[in-house]
Amino acid sequence: MLIKAILVNDTRAEMHVGCISVINNITDLLASWGIEIIYYHPVTKRWDESDDFLSAFNEADVVILNAEGSIHSSNGRAIVLSELGSFCKENNKKSVILNGTYYNNNDLVYKNISCFDLVYSRDMYSLNNLTKKGVDAKFSPDMTFYKNLGAIGKERNQTSFFTTDSVFSDISSKLENFCSDKNVNWFPMTNSGLSLESYISTLADASVVITGRFHAVCFCLNIGVPFAFLESNTPKISFLMKDVFGDKYLKKRVLNEVDVIGIAIDALPAFDKHENECIISYKKRAFFQFRELGKNIHDLSVS
Repeated sequence: MLIKAILVNDTRAEMHVGCISVINNITDLLASWGIEIIYYHPVTKRWDESDDFLSAFNEADVVILNAEGSIHSSNGRAIVLSELGSFCKENNKKSVILNGTYYNNNDLVYKNISCFDLVYSRDMYSLNNLTKKGVDAKFSPDMTFYKNLGAIGKERNQTSFFTTDSVFSDISSKLENFCSDKNVNWFPMTNSGLSLESYISTLADASVVITGRFHAVCFCLNIGVPFAFLESNTPKISFLMKDVFGDKYLKKRVLNEVDVIGIAIDALPAFDKHENECIISYKKRAFFQFRELGKNIHDLSVS
């Protein structure tokens, strides 16, 4: 039996290669369990003001919310997205929220999240926070890890340096200027002009990456490319780093904004043996966690 699903918060409209990877991988994961997405609701529109959403809602067996980094600080977007859980519960529609970092929200947002039948966090900080708020939640890594993108620990071209953009425009400008001053490749994740496959292939040839993007860090970990990062609009990169490496290695790769101007790129360290082992272990666990995620969504949908 084909299971019909709606996916809310399709972030591909932002032309961000990380978000494209996420949506592609969610689609592939669900398809492997006999679940077809019959409607993708875009990040650019409110679900509660969409006739297209309501039409698909009546036909779907399950509604799935791709949370990503959208639910933080109890902002308007976080509230509207979280209210989807309450709406589904009131209308007896099975629902899942997944792939999310949940940070600095008020009790109303967490109450709405608790209405989803399945709640998944992509980092342990968020999982522990949800648990403290009384939400029954599970862990599954960010969906960019669904596909294995490379072998960890291979030798790299020592002169191929890349810098991506940041969610903050002022930091992006400083990073771009840094690239110009240091003759480093400028490689933004938004509007790069490259397909997802070409972007990942190019990134895989880097010796070191400097980034202010969560999904760039995900790609680097998945491919095995050493990196240093500036934090995003929430501590989501730090949360990921702690999940993979523990607290000790966080300081090794985090940059303060002031560091960007004068950083010596050749001083950025390659992954050591322990880091490589941590990445391999994280990716191995992810394989089984994604399988559990798919099975649980399938079983919920047919129950």
